[in-house]
Amino acid sequence: MIPLRLVRPTLCALFLAWATAAWALPVSPEALPDLEGWTSLSAPKTTPITTPSGDKGTWVQRDYRNAQGDRIHAEWLAGPLVADWKAPQPGIRGNDAPLGFGATYQTSEWKGCLAILEARPHLGLSLTLSLPGSGVLTLESPTADEASLNALGEHILNRP
Repeated sequence: MIPLRLVRPTLCALFLAWATAAWALPVSPEALPDLEGWTSLSAPKTTPITTPSGDKGTWVQRDYRNAQGDRIHAEWLAGPLVADWKAPQPGIRGNDAPLGFGATYQTSEWKGCLAILEARPHLGLSLTLSLPGSGVLTLESPTADEASLNALGEHILNRP
């Protein structure tokens, strides 16, 4: 008979390996495609997220420019590392006072996704979307307005 103290760690390791594989969401450079009406400033850069414990997902980055000339940096993370991440419930507003640099944020629902819009005085706006089953999409720009971030998000997600 195999001692229980040996069986339990083995079963835990097998479960974790299965769970990691089950939650792995493939993301390819096509996650951030060329978009009509937007200038692609770079090719998609794909980085596998790996740790000693295994594959944790994929990170895709790309830069776009809108018709007004605003540069917007897009990042898409997917896989077990972010599978359970979600924004707080809609309707929260706050700031990073008293220790921060004047950033404000608000949570909302965006096209069926939970979202965080953050405004940082010296860095601009960022829109982070929790995409159920797909990962996390973040759009950042020092000059673009909220409407431009929303428009790019709609184009990337094909949800105009």
